[in-house]
Amino acid sequence: MVTIRDGQLTDERQLRSIQESTLAEPSPDLLAAGIDGPLGLFVADDGGPVGYALLMESADTALLLELAVATTHQGEGIGSELLERVLTHLETTGAETVRLTARETASRVHRFYERHGFERGEVLDGFFESGDAVVFTRELRP
Repeated sequence: MVTIRDGQLTDERQLRSIQESTLAEPSPDLLAAGIDGPLGLFVADDGGPVGYALLMESADTALLLELAVATTHQGEGIGSELLERVLTHLETTGAETVRLTARETASRVHRFYERHGFERGEVLDGFFESGDAVVFTRELRP
C-alpha cells in the first residue's frame, strides 16, 4: 500500500533515479532543494520511494515544480494521490492558486492535470531546452 509522506534526506538516491528515468530534463539542483532545502517535498512510499512531488509555496500562489512516478508504478493512481496530497496541503496553508508547466507536446500529462481540475493557459515559447511549455492553473479558493 502506498503512503504519501514528507521527503527525507535518505530518499535522495531513489528520488534521483526516479527523476532521471521519468523527466525529459531532470534538474538535480531542484530536487536537492526539496530534499535539503526550502521546497516542499512529498514522497509516495511503497516500501521505498516510488514517486514524488516538489512544491514551491508563496503567500497566495504555489508552483508545482515536479511530479514524477517511477515507470514501474505508473498507471496505479500514485500521481493522483501525490497531487491530491499537494492540493490538500495547499488548502490548509491558505494558498489560492497552484500553477505548473508541462511540455507543450506532453498530451498525456495535459490530460492528467485537466482531469484534476487544472485549466490550460498560455504557451511559453522556449521554456524548456527541448521546446515550449504550457502553463496549467487551478484555483483553490472560489
